[in-house]
Amino acid sequence: MKAIVAFVIYLLLVAAANAQIAPPTPPIARGGSNFNWYKTDCTQYPPGGQEPFGVIVNYNTQTIAIRQALQNMRNAGQDKIRIMLFFGHGLSSGTVMDSAGGSLSSQNMSNLVNLIDDIHSFGFSVLHISFGALGSNDPTNWGGFNQAMADENWGVISSVHQAIGGTRGFDKIYYDLGNELMTGSQSNARYQYMKYIWPKYRSIYGTADSVGFSFASGEIAGGIDNIGAVFGHTTPPAAIEIHIYPYAGNSAQLLVANAATGLLRFPLPWYIGEANFNDEAEADAISQEINGMFYDYTWNGNGYNPPLYLMQWPHLSNNSSCTVSDVSPFNIYEKYGF
Repeated sequence: MKAIVAFVIYLLLVAAANAQIAPPTPPIARGGSNFNWYKTDCTQYPPGGQEPFGVIVNYNTQTIAIRQALQNMRNAGQDKIRIMLFFGHGLSSGTVMDSAGGSLSSQNMSNLVNLIDDIHSFGFSVLHISFGALGSNDPTNWGGFNQAMADENWGVISSVHQAIGGTRGFDKIYYDLGNELMTGSQSNARYQYMKYIWPKYRSIYGTADSVGFSFASGEIAGGIDNIGAVFGHTTPPAAIEIHIYPYAGNSAQLLVANAATGLLRFPLPWYIGEANFNDEAEADAISQEINGMFYDYTWNGNGYNPPLYLMQWPHLSNNSSCTVSDVSPFNIYEKYGF
């Protein structure tokens, strides 16, 4: 009898060892949108249609419309939000803010702080703030390191950080110190700029509230290789921001795989800061890659980290001529767990 019981136990153990146990749901929290314009009008303002309608520049005159857009996003289930500060020396429009002197105007700074407080009041849990330098302030446009413009940019970053002052009730505020500036090169002006800005930021504000510099889709592999060189191996940012836009044979699935495999060497949390608007094909591709990696590898600690969440950009993959006016729909990404 004992022999029969022992044999049954043995068979059960073998069956358990050979069984393919489905993994739990990957730990992805619900994301949201990039919110830079409260509406667009491509018939009067081509291309894009968005330039006169920036949420920061127009906050004091379009408060009701901006609050309604925020309410619509929350009603649609969005939980995270990312806003871009477009600025440049001597540049001014309904979206772009003049940064001459190393700061935004008092009106724009007041608008920004009031907008942020409104975002919190509608219940968004995490806020991302991205610095989008344009024109002569954009290191991508420099032939070599431009000290004057770097200092002007630093003035904008530090004055904005000081004006916001802490988390303002959010679970977290993250600062992207340079939209899509991360590079795989160590010889261009972007690299020199990041090496200039990051130590200044770190010495004053630490690393806990910054994602460093976000990654364009074409810079994922090379940029990850440069993480240690840019930030230092012992002083990385709190998280890494990756932008996922399929291009030239590089699918969304491949880009996510590149990010996840590259970050095996730098086990930092990461998220998708930009992706095409409410896109079924991309949501499916990203989800397939995440689930495939889940079966094949161990999450966290010994293997791949999944993206924390995804935030959509108001751009349709099949229409590059006009910015999406209503950014509240998030149902497709939500359906896939984002």
